[in-house]
Amino acid sequence: MKSIIVCILMIGISLNMLSQGVDFPYEKAGDMIDAKLKVKMLSENSYVLINTKDESSRYFAVNLPEEYKKDGLNVICTGIIGKVPANFRMVGTPLKLTFIKVGKGYKKLGVKVKSYKLE
Repeated sequence: MKSIIVCILMIGISLNMLSQGVDFPYEKAGDMIDAKLKVKMLSENSYVLINTKDESSRYFAVNLPEEYKKDGLNVICTGIIGKVPANFRMVGTPLKLTFIKVGKGYKKLGVKVKSYKLE
């Protein structure tokens, strides 16, 4: 009887982890819908997305496609905004992209794929 209860409990925990998304370990703070952002390179392997209207807000996209890692690229994004954990310092607010497409001026940066639907 105890083993059945333990099995049911483990299945419940596993289903909860799957519904939250193991690949995005941050607590959900909100949703982003069709935000106009600009890709900015901070270092050779570090990129953030900056709001074109308010440059003080930066987002760290955990799943930004390699082809879109071009400094100065304008993009339009939809995704899930995460909370920065307490006592933790990050380059930007965590963001899991669900959809991204290029904005104006993408041809001069050599981007060929116009949009991605991400899971």
